[in-house]
This record gives sequence, C-alpha cells and structure tokens, in this order.
Amino acid sequence: MPVWRNEIKIKQYLTHEDSDQAVLQFVNNVLPNLQFVLRREERRTENGGTHTLDVLFLDDFKTLIEEFEWIKESIENGEDPTEFDFDSWVDALNKSLNCLYDIGDTVTLSRDSKINDEKFLWVS
Repeated sequence: MPVWRNEIKIKQYLTHEDSDQAVLQFVNNVLPNLQFVLRREERRTENGGTHTLDVLFLDDFKTLIEEFEWIKESIENGEDPTEFDFDSWVDALNKSLNCLYDIGDTVTLSRDSKINDEKFLWVS
C-alpha cells in the first residue's frame, strides 16, 4: 500500500451542476488547498530538507495550479471557453482535474519495495 505525502479533500466541493458558477465555486474552494501543498513543498526544497521533490516536478505542479487560477479568472472575466478549445468551463476543469490525479499518483520516494512507494498527493 502506498504512503501519501500530501492529501486534499475536493470531492465535497463537486456538484452535478454544469454551470460556470459551480466551476468557479469549486475552484475557489480547491485553490487554497493546492496552494498550501505547493508552499509546503517549496519550503521543504528551500530549506534543503530530506526527500525534497524534483524541481521540474514541482514546476509542473505549480503550472497545474496556474491552470486552475486561469479557469477562475476566465470565468470571472466572462471569457468564452470556446475561444480556448473547450466546450465549457466544466471541460476545462475536467482536464485540469485529470492532470491533478495524474500528478497525485506520481511516486515521490521509492523505497525498497514498490508496495511502500510514497506518492505525491491523495485527492479525496
């Protein structure tokens, strides 16, 4: 069973609503949690702590957070998602969520056994 380095709870913010307002509310609730994880990992790297993340991986995570911020700002500014090749802001959010799950499953620390690998982020 893997060990998880970080955890965020997002499912409580998911609704079955497909509106821009629902996407905006979701992003507003999730962003602070993602930013907290990023700050913690950046501090760990700056302080030279043990088991720091690869800088490129941390940059990928930061870019993903910026995508969530972009969705938020785009909705707030009344931008049209079709101008960015999305049918709706729900589609844009789903793309970012898929990336979040992929990043979350990334092994950050391999131990002696694959069963004991540490993974980056448990998204629940």
